[in-house]
Amino acid sequence: MSSEPRIEPPRLATSVKVLYSLGGFAYSAKTPLMGLLLLFYNQVVGLPAQWVSLALAISIVVDAIWDPIFGQLSDNLRSRWGRRHPFMYASAAPFAICWILLFYPPAGWSDLALFGWLLILIVLSRVFISLFEVSATALNPELSRDYHERTQLWSFRYMVGALAGVGINWMGFAIFLRATVDQPVGQLNQAGYGPYATTTALISVAAILTASIGTHRLIPTLHRPPPRPKERGFLLREIGIAVFNRDFAALILSGVFSGIVSGVTLGLGVYLNTYFWEFPASKLATLGLAGLVAVPTAAFFGPWLSRKVGKKVATMSLMTGTLIIGQAPLGLKLLGLMPPNGTDLLFLILFVDVALTTVCSGAALFLIYSMMSDVVEYVELRTGRRSEGLMLSSVTTLQKALSGVATIIPGLILVMVGFPDKAVPGQVPQDVLHNLVLMYLPIIAAMSVLSIFCVRFYRIDQASHEAVTAQLRARNAG
Repeated sequence: MSSEPRIEPPRLATSVKVLYSLGGFAYSAKTPLMGLLLLFYNQVVGLPAQWVSLALAISIVVDAIWDPIFGQLSDNLRSRWGRRHPFMYASAAPFAICWILLFYPPAGWSDLALFGWLLILIVLSRVFISLFEVSATALNPELSRDYHERTQLWSFRYMVGALAGVGINWMGFAIFLRATVDQPVGQLNQAGYGPYATTTALISVAAILTASIGTHRLIPTLHRPPPRPKERGFLLREIGIAVFNRDFAALILSGVFSGIVSGVTLGLGVYLNTYFWEFPASKLATLGLAGLVAVPTAAFFGPWLSRKVGKKVATMSLMTGTLIIGQAPLGLKLLGLMPPNGTDLLFLILFVDVALTTVCSGAALFLIYSMMSDVVEYVELRTGRRSEGLMLSSVTTLQKALSGVATIIPGLILVMVGFPDKAVPGQVPQDVLHNLVLMYLPIIAAMSVLSIFCVRFYRIDQASHEAVTAQLRARNAG
């Protein structure tokens, strides 16, 4: 079945690229706080670590199940505002409300009641922000079919979102989570979390509306799906063709293993910075500023490397760099080859390490999305339907599901190594900290290697993609 004829979009103006990319603020604004959620509810509120990890795991799994379902609904929506924009507009207010309430937990509640509060609000927060994020990312392949312009568009969006994360991370530690007389460790200062959450929620709303309004005028040029056939099994066949595409499967499996890495890193990263490296909030704020140089570098280095060696080789190289550079300081510290905690030299080394890791991981991330965008036309050629929402959300579906399961791992590791509650930096036994790192490093290394290996099976290059798009143009013209 062929899709309905559509007006071919003009070459994207820089203003449209910028307005679309500003939507990256919405998802990135919550990321720094999401990384603090385990610390906040465990060490500040007092909820047991395994309970917090369980709530986070459930929320990510629910989100992973919801994303492809919603992506498929979005792919086939027929409205005067197109397939994506109705959901983009609708996501803003509900997300902001749930996100703010999440960081104002009621006082005096039992652990079970607090667990319920955390679980409900984190699930709803993830679901509502996904309404926007799935819709917005699915716009990318529609806005441009050019092999390299897509990568540029992804790099723009990544740069804006990542810089937003850098700024919001700095703002959190420098303004909201500052040390006080009563609480000398700023990241344990409960009073700062609520205002921090409110600020990030407002930033997200502004970003959602900016991206939605900024691309609204392009709705007539976007794909309009034909009515879905009523024949039995058509939906399953359409999904099956997309899911069992070899190139699609390679990226999905890579995302599975990188999802485990993300889940473990998200949960334990702040513990390592606070207790292993013994950084106060002010140092964490400065450390986050490494992204001011690293993010723009990644946004320009990734497309350049892709043009030189192709998206596949570039991605595998960048993922390998992320693994080696990112984990080297922990291993060297265990071997006694790093400067002592509290020294300027140690901080300088870690600042450079964070910058280089951000360059590699950031460029690899948007190249993965660009590669997935190129699969869309292969599926359209076979089904006559574009499934950007289903496919791009599926990249993160298993990744989120495994990340959700992996979110349980940090809580279990903390229990296994005997990490104390209400711990004070500098007073945690060294054997506990060493055991924490010795359990953390092998998991990250093994899952990263498997993720890189899966990308080897991706086959699409510029020549094959251009051949497919030429066939589609010819078919649509006919």
